Amino acid sequence: MTTPVSERQEILDDVSTVAIRDLVGAWRSLSLTDLDFAEVMTATFVEIANNYSGVAADLAATWYVESAPSIAWEPLVAPGPSVEALTNSASWALGADGEKALNRMSGTLQNSVFTGARDTIVLNVEQEPGARWVRHARADACAFCRMLATRHDNPRYWYKSAQSAIDVVGRRGHQRGNRAVGATGYHDHCRCMAVEVRPGSGYTPPDYVKAWDDEYAKARANAGRGDLNSILSAWREQGAR
Repeated sequence: MTTPVSERQEILDDVSTVAIRDLVGAWRSLSLTDLDFAEVMTATFVEIANNYSGVAADLAATWYVESAPSIAWEPLVAPGPSVEALTNSASWALGADGEKALNRMSGTLQNSVFTGARDTIVLNVEQEPGARWVRHARADACAFCRMLATRHDNPRYWYKSAQSAIDVVGRRGHQRGNRAVGATGYHDHCRCMAVEVRPGSGYTPPDYVKAWDDEYAKARANAGRGDLNSILSAWREQGAR
């Protein structure tokens, strides 16, 4: 039985919640005045992120197989973020003070969990002939995520690789916060999903995306240009975040 995308999101939310709980517990157990506070928190962050992104990756591998049970496919599990990337993320987060630093670190941790699942979906798509993936955003997504989620109505806009998503976003992108985790345009606290479209299958977006399609058309008309930066700027002027 295929796990619905909405249920996948809920499961990853739960995994993220447990991961962040562990992170906060470690943070509260230390004193900000400890000389080795940053070192200890960085090591703890790396360990927690690797553990829970691995859980998410394993789940995504199962979901990929479920989505087309008639196709014999040995799922691949994406490797977790590198220690260097996670260390850079922690360093960026700890550049802020007190609770702001913890909030930054929590957001990046949440993103690393979702990235474990996203990367696994994309890895399998890259290897399976005829497979593609699309971006699935929540109803309360920001304007940037909404814009990318409107790329659903034509299969030629669907992605084949992580690189194809980066090319669409632009290598500088609009990601907020640290870029060490989530290189394909997913900002911290982002809960967008990479959803596979297996060979011979289609994709039906949530009902609320229809309104985004209309918002996109209006923003493109108001922008007077077809590049994503101009369209996003016009979309935000329409009142989206």
